[in-house]
Amino acid sequence: MAKTPFSAPLEGVEGEAFEALRSLRRRLAEEQNLPPYVVFHDSTLREMVARKPRSLADMGRLPGVGQAKLERYGAEFLAEVCRLFGYQPEEGKAWQKLDGEGLDEASDKTDTATKTLRLFLKGQDVAAIAAGRGLTANTVWEHLSQAVESGKLSPDQVLALSATERAELLAALAESQGKLTPVFERFGGKYPYEALKIVRASAGWG
Repeated sequence: MAKTPFSAPLEGVEGEAFEALRSLRRRLAEEQNLPPYVVFHDSTLREMVARKPRSLADMGRLPGVGQAKLERYGAEFLAEVCRLFGYQPEEGKAWQKLDGEGLDEASDKTDTATKTLRLFLKGQDVAAIAAGRGLTANTVWEHLSQAVESGKLSPDQVLALSATERAELLAALAESQGKLTPVFERFGGKYPYEALKIVRASAGWG
């Protein structure tokens, strides 16, 4: 499948739809006191216009739409896309896909991540959790990132970052479209990859 030419300006109906989605994004961002790119990157809005999702399952397949963002913003953006292009959302299809397919595997992954979260909230650090559960530190950090992305854990509970530092990292991650290595190198290794993953997850890009 050919990639959407993100650098090319959208025209006509698609251009109008793109601007309407940007207006929705701006409203949601202002309500939450967030930079607009934290809601969705422009490239993700372009994908919505190009692929015209008809269900939340379709929306969840788009680049830049993780589970947390799907739950937080998916319904509103789906409704707007459907309104702009004149069709009804296929809600039944969406929830069948999200709640049925791969349920057992998802439950297993959720169970082990939940155990990690409970231990962390009890005061155990990453090293202690990894040793006690026979996991690698990377796996524990991944569980914590998932908890942050799903809203079960605040990034401030995991990282000691000032508001300024977090804003700088979010801006850098937005510029790199969520890629960690450019941000790691940009700050000269000041922030470890684990910290960058947590910050990325806090924006729903995990």
